[in-house]
Amino acid sequence: MNNVKFIGLDVHKKTITIGIAEEGSRDSARAYGTINNNGDALDKFCRKMVSTGSQLRFVYEAGPCGYTIYRYLTGKGGYGNL
Repeated sequence: MNNVKFIGLDVHKKTITIGIAEEGSRDSARAYGTINNNGDALDKFCRKMVSTGSQLRFVYEAGPCGYTIYRYLTGKGGYGNL
């Protein structure tokens, strides 16, 4: 896993809007889309990103919705370097 993807999460009560930036790329971050704010949808997204051979680094706002995502992702521990 040499490639690092920076995953930006805009977390809301019911949805998560995702943006992706590649390490070392001069291109702008790209919009991935919006997923449901639940463990199944987040797991599916993470599995898809990990299948590309990338380490995932997450960034998101530190707010009431973001803390839940932080605890969920760090509890998983299997999505690269969280």
